Amino acid sequence: MPQGIFKLSKKPDKPSKKPSNGPKPGQKYIAPKKTTLVKQKRLHTKVTKEINRRNEIALAGKAGSTGKLTVLKEVADLAAPSNIPKKKK
Repeated sequence: MPQGIFKLSKKPDKPSKKPSNGPKPGQKYIAPKKTTLVKQKRLHTKVTKEINRRNEIALAGKAGSTGKLTVLKEVADLAAPSNIPKKKK
């Protein structure tokens, strides 16, 4: 009678996947090369940035008026300078 436990035969390993050199997961974007498209893209980003800045200033102004939200306090300070005199030390 043999001593110990019989060893189970190993299952054959699956062939490992090689990393493909194709496109990676995520957003795909190729920058434009034509000058007109480059100018349009630059203008679009500039307009989008300005719209976002104005929206944040408006939200900060609303948040500052209630006094409850302090997340956008720094932007609110930029939007509406206070007329309250500062304390002198």
